[in-house]
Parts: sequence; C-alpha cells; structure tokens
Amino acid sequence: MVKSKQLCQTQQEKVQKACAKYGVPESTLCGRFHGVCPPSEAHKHQQLLSENQEKVLVDWIKHLDVCQRTPSKNWIYHFLKQNPSIKLGQPSGLDPKWGQCFNQTTVEDHFKLLGEIMEELGIPWENVYNMDEKGCQRGGGR
Repeated sequence: MVKSKQLCQTQQEKVQKACAKYGVPESTLCGRFHGVCPPSEAHKHQQLLSENQEKVLVDWIKHLDVCQRTPSKNWIYHFLKQNPSIKLGQPSGLDPKWGQCFNQTTVEDHFKLLGEIMEELGIPWENVYNMDEKGCQRGGGR
C-alpha cells in the first residue's frame, strides 16, 4: 500500500512538471491521459468542411493577407449579395409544443415571485437579463 501511494505521488509530480514545462493546464493533460478528445477532434463530425477544404480556405485567406486584401468583418454579406442563389438559414420561431405549454397564471406567478425576490434583495431591473438554454439575448430582441 505504501509503495502504491509513493508511485501515485511520483506520477502526480511528473504530471505537474510536464504541465509546467509545456504550459498546459493539468486538467487538459489528465483528460488526454484518460482518453478525452480535444474539442477540435470531438466535434469533427459536425464540421461542414473537410480538412482539405478547410486547408484550402485558410491558404486562400493567408494569400489575401500577404496581398494586403484581408476579408472584412462584413465579407459574408458582400459575398451573399454577389451570389443571390445562396441564402442564409432563418432562425425558426417558437416551437408549437412550447407555445402550447404557455400558461398565463404560471407566468404571472413567476414574475410576481421574481419581483418580490428582487425587491427583497435590492436588485434593480437593469441587472435583469433575458437568458434561455441558448444563452443571453443581446439587443433587446424583437
């Protein structure tokens, strides 16, 4: 038992030294050791471009950079304007199942309780943000 504890401690020290030497978080190194893929590998099946297509695109952007013609932040809009056959997908509206679950009484009770808690804790309305499972809404919505 003592030898196994010493071995574990030695292994932990090796991991810590390797992390310090290469500037890698210990959690990352431990994750790789236990078979966790890096995000770039884990989501490869979700990528729209193949590795070769991505490489060609990156090479082209680097070429543009060398020619001092880097794409602007709005290049996609100019590209779409020049190629009207290509359309961006539209965000979908409220799923009918969510709409059917809307209950006026429940919503009113929720906001009444929220108001009471905010008043009790002294939280001003300007510190309230609209957030759902997709994240924080910016720009006030529609």
